[in-house]
Amino acid sequence: MASHIVSVHKRTDAPPAVKTLSNLAIVPIPPNNPSVHMLYTAGSVGSPMPTEPPTPFPKDDFEQQAINCFLNVKASLALGNGTPRDIVKLTWYIPNYEASYRDILINATRNFFADYDGHAPPSTLVGVKDLALPWYKAELEAVAAIELVGKIEECKSDSNEGDIPPHIVELTGHDEFSPSAFLIRRWEWCIGVVVIL
Repeated sequence: MASHIVSVHKRTDAPPAVKTLSNLAIVPIPPNNPSVHMLYTAGSVGSPMPTEPPTPFPKDDFEQQAINCFLNVKASLALGNGTPRDIVKLTWYIPNYEASYRDILINATRNFFADYDGHAPPSTLVGVKDLALPWYKAELEAVAAIELVGKIEECKSDSNEGDIPPHIVELTGHDEFSPSAFLIRRWEWCIGVVVIL
């Protein structure tokens, strides 16, 4: 029987209406000794980020909803240690699409990624009839990839092969500027670490 490799995560600050749903799915690649996590966000709408007192929903403001979509995607990616710089692909869903929305989305996208070295992932804009609620003017999904970075630690080997150097890699978080590393194991002892540059 195949084991399940997908994990799902929820934002703790999500509105009560959507707390039963997941905001992020994580797929490890490869499943057994992952060096990469693929992150898939749920569709994020233009709800304002949680504040006290709560900020009203910008029902008639397409631009603010687009900005909020980006902020909600960013918050969802953080559940998997991802950032906007890790985004591979964006998909917009826009009900009752108007040509003027395109320039607003381009501007919102440029502003959002300005702090991420000009990162400009490919995107698709899909015109749809409706979203979940009539005042939702935009919904945004993202796919991201993060590199897992290994930390070499001593191997707790049961082997009597004292001439084999004991190393083990513990995968911890990610750092986009470091190489990923993963463990090669052979039965009862650790035989080394392979580093991908």
